[in-house]
Amino acid sequence: SEWGANAIGMKCFKVLQNRDAPCPFCTNPLILGENIGKRYIWEFQNEINKRWYRCSDKAVQWFDGSWKRFEIATDITEEKKAREQLREQKVELEARSQIAETFLKVHDDEAYTVSLEVIKECFHSPHGVFGYLDTNGDLVCPSLQGMMMEECSVRNRNIRFSQESLKKMGHWSQALFESKQIVVNNETTIVPCGHVPIRRLMIMPLVDRSGVIGGIAVANKETDYTDFDQMLMRRLANSVTPMVRDRLKMQREMDLRIRAERYLQKSNMDLRRSNKELEQFAYVASHDLQEPLRMVSSYTQLLHK
Repeated sequence: SEWGANAIGMKCFKVLQNRDAPCPFCTNPLILGENIGKRYIWEFQNEINKRWYRCSDKAVQWFDGSWKRFEIATDITEEKKAREQLREQKVELEARSQIAETFLKVHDDEAYTVSLEVIKECFHSPHGVFGYLDTNGDLVCPSLQGMMMEECSVRNRNIRFSQESLKKMGHWSQALFESKQIVVNNETTIVPCGHVPIRRLMIMPLVDRSGVIGGIAVANKETDYTDFDQMLMRRLANSVTPMVRDRLKMQREMDLRIRAERYLQKSNMDLRRSNKELEQFAYVASHDLQEPLRMVSSYTQLLHK
């Protein structure tokens, strides 16, 4: 079979695990001694074939009166995969739901900061950035305020980055100008003096039909960003992009309305000022004309006499 035809009489750790000594995870202490007769159930991934097994272990008394280890191992690899897929789907759906609720309820840039906390939790990352591109193409990162700013001691730090500065920012430049996902694992990233050290990094641009409209980054996970992490980030980006697009559209329409209202207010003020000046002119003109008219009237009376 899978373990070879000559397994009879050989040590289990040699046949099943290809080890030269007892496995460090051996469950004998859990089923022998004071645990005789008790069943111990556990799950384990075999190091040789990489499949998962649910093992049911128990000591049984043999014909000669000695106690032997008896184990039934059931292959649960597919079950494990299904459970993992359900877990992954749950993580994704919960994150999408929380971010959508945030963008619905929080109407200012605080939505980016709150949403970033959800995203960082998804990827077990203590640091991150969530920002959008304004009408000038500058990257605005409201999420850099708060704790990130407290940890960062870069001089003249800001939450707004011009296109020129972005072109000099290595991984961010690649992500935003080439519209590509960037993943850096277990590698020191060059950062400005005083910046939070970056060992692992994942950046995802937010792209719609008009081009890049923003970006999300997480950093410094204790372990490498996996294929699942990268896939999850892409899915979250696909979900978040319409929210950011609509928020930017609403924000720009609001800015236009505010500018229009200010222009109207200024026009009304200018009109009122013009009317007032006209009234003053009319009053002065009327006053200045009264004296010549009186003189004309006097001369007319004299001529009549």
